[in-house]
Amino acid sequence: MNNLKKLLEFLNKLDEYGIGYAMEHNREDSMTVFIAVPGERWEVDFRADGEVEVEVFYSGAEEEEKEGEEALDRLFADYDEEEYEDEEDEYDDEDEEEYEDEDYEEEVEKSDKR
Repeated sequence: MNNLKKLLEFLNKLDEYGIGYAMEHNREDSMTVFIAVPGERWEVDFRADGEVEVEVFYSGAEEEEKEGEEALDRLFADYDEEEYEDEEDEYDDEDEEEYEDEDYEEEVEKSDKR
């Protein structure tokens, strides 16, 4: 795969998942994408030779971990699970509001009958 195409596909996927990022060109042979998600900071280098180098910094960890390109799948899988949990919480809140509305309507009906 073309190196630029690989970088662009990665950026598009970050956009699709709503993951914020910043880019820098610090070395003559690579572009670095910086990503921050809860509890982790990622630095992903897309090098001119086609190599992708991933460094993950975990909060509370003493040392960074260097990982291969396959770690990027984990980034999206972890983020997708968080998004799904957020959607579930939102759904539960809507159910609770609907239930409260029904209770209110029942009380109004009872008071009207009196």
